[in-house]
Amino acid sequence: MQSKHFLRWRIYEFIKMLSDLKTNDMRIVLLKLAVLFLSAIYLSSCGFTNQNSIRDFIPGIYARQFEGEFSKGSDTLMIERFSGPTYVIARNVSYRRMEDGKLKTAERKVTRLTAVYSETQEVLVENKKGLIISFDPSRNMLMFGRSVYKKIR
Repeated sequence: MQSKHFLRWRIYEFIKMLSDLKTNDMRIVLLKLAVLFLSAIYLSSCGFTNQNSIRDFIPGIYARQFEGEFSKGSDTLMIERFSGPTYVIARNVSYRRMEDGKLKTAERKVTRLTAVYSETQEVLVENKKGLIISFDPSRNMLMFGRSVYKKIR
């Protein structure tokens, strides 16, 4: 945030300098303009203009498949923004137990969770147990405990 204020201050100083300019030395003006332009490009590449990218990525549907020695199934998270930093999460787990090498009938569990977005850590913190949900927009993924989900919508 401090860099945004610095950039605004530099723009203000540049405009003030242009209004006070009484000489014909345009090289100084062009040099300062170039420095200001390069500073803006540098700050935008550092993510200062893209600070909400994770927050914008969060809403959606995430899924994962799992298979173990005793069960096989799928797990889906549907995340929606409720208000402010609060998100509502609907978790649907569908699985089939294996007994004696045979799959049993499907079982379902539906859980509703709420979580709050942490600006400093850029994660969701689930309210009841304090579980951390982190995101990787570049890989289109969500991490919830040891489970990795892929964003499907």
